[in-house]
Amino acid sequence: MSNSIDNLLSNDPLLKLIQEENFIGWIYSIDYDSALVVTNDLWKSKVNGVPHNSFLVASSINPNNYSSATQMDKEVILLRVVGTCKLPQDDDMIRTKIDNYQNQTGIYLSDESKDFDPITKNRLQFGGLKCRVLGTFFMKNNELNMGSDI
Repeated sequence: MSNSIDNLLSNDPLLKLIQEENFIGWIYSIDYDSALVVTNDLWKSKVNGVPHNSFLVASSINPNNYSSATQMDKEVILLRVVGTCKLPQDDDMIRTKIDNYQNQTGIYLSDESKDFDPITKNRLQFGGLKCRVLGTFFMKNNELNMGSDI
């Protein structure tokens, strides 16, 4: 990519909204009112947590390949975190935790207690966030605009 295209893209207000370093998860369900986001404890820790009522932006745009995105994909959805939500496999994860607790021999978990294997630990770190859809940012006539839905 030439320097002039790099400069043009780096100044694109829509592209500036997408912050890869602050990634916290993927939307797994969305409609006009709400979005459900799957996230992970590590991702939330890297952004110092995701408080109630915080704002998130969601986009299918790969910022490293922005110039090849279709015009229809060049949108960023504004979300507000309104709470947590269950993931489809949450009941299985709860059973796994309870089984682990029931297999403990003492009342305190210590280095000698039975711990989860690394794969199970990873899966237990996932959770869901329920978000309200506030609107969609898009470019029109080289200006950043916001629509009231997705």
